[in-house]
Amino acid sequence: MYNATVADLDVAPQRITHTIQPAKAIRKAGVGNCKAACIQEALKKNGNADLLVEPHFVITKKRSLFGEKITSVTVSGRPAKYKNFRSLPDSVWTNKVFRDKNKQK
Repeated sequence: MYNATVADLDVAPQRITHTIQPAKAIRKAGVGNCKAACIQEALKKNGNADLLVEPHFVITKKRSLFGEKITSVTVSGRPAKYKNFRSLPDSVWTNKVFRDKNKQK
């Protein structure tokens, strides 16, 4: 049995920008973790939104004898919040095209 919930997305018209200098523990987990930490802080400091739409990153690295070190991560994007949660109508679930694409194997 399938059940799906959909929601509308309320996207802010202005872009936000946030920069962090990731701690050693964050850097050790990789570039993806540094990006996620930067997005998380940006959303908390700018209205506690649910997600960042169209994120763009600028990552500054410092080269040394032992490799590269991420010194700062800057992200810019549009904060967005989910609203108006609702279930999909039955007509979507009875549609053969939709059912065939989402079959579990």
